[in-house]
Amino acid sequence: MRTRLLGYGLLCGLLVGCGTLPPASPTPSSTSASVSPEQGTVTRVVDGDTVDVDTGGVKPLRVRVLGIDTPEVFGGKECWGPEASAFGKERLAGQFVRLEIDPKQGDTDRYRRALRYVILPDGSNYSILAVETGNAYYYEQYPVRISPELDAAEQRAQAAGLGLWGPPCLGKTEG
Repeated sequence: MRTRLLGYGLLCGLLVGCGTLPPASPTPSSTSASVSPEQGTVTRVVDGDTVDVDTGGVKPLRVRVLGIDTPEVFGGKECWGPEASAFGKERLAGQFVRLEIDPKQGDTDRYRRALRYVILPDGSNYSILAVETGNAYYYEQYPVRISPELDAAEQRAQAAGLGLWGPPCLGKTEG
């Protein structure tokens, strides 16, 4: 066990923002999924709100990013869809990220994607970043812990005409 933890510490020292070492044994507070964030490398950005993350499992974890919705790029491309997807690739591809569960949401959606916030190495929340730059909508029909921050970010993006709020979409992504 000590060798594994030392190896993890050495690996962490090489990676930016990897956090603290895991506890040597589970404690009551660390066994709950809502307080045990996962970590891994984004191996694929499917679109602006869905990514694959290598967390060390057999296959990457497919993650539906919480709190946001981006215009579609598959099966009926929507206005700003390609740009939102490119933004996700630019910000997330290859990044070592922390994944966080929101206690207001379930663990997975109906497509069996893990529902998580994606926290970047600098500590910023990708959901807020995508909304405040106009690359995602705040997905208000599914309230999350950071709903007030997402709502404020969307209002700022709208007021500034950023991303999907500016031309040519003007906030309307469907044809």
